[in-house]
Amino acid sequence: MARSVRLQKKLHTRHLMETAEEVVLDDSLVGKLWALKQGDKFELNSASFSSGAVQKYRLEYVITRGPVYGHWLYKKFDPEELELFFTAKDFDGICHGWILFDE
Repeated sequence: MARSVRLQKKLHTRHLMETAEEVVLDDSLVGKLWALKQGDKFELNSASFSSGAVQKYRLEYVITRGPVYGHWLYKKFDPEELELFFTAKDFDGICHGWILFDE
């Protein structure tokens, strides 16, 4: 049985920060994200990531390598920064940005 849109939004909102934190702490996945070009996307789902919430609730997020043109935080691309935008799939308003530096 499919979940209601309201419940789906609530689950994505509740678990976005937790999932984003798990992603940036996963060295293997971060390596893949560094290989993306500006504007490239990576679909995060139960097949590509073994996070508890992603697996349990079958949540799907899209990670975009920024900076994203047109976004209010847009700035010139810096290859020494990994600017990531986490967006709940099918819910553009549920999003969070994260920047990692090449150190």
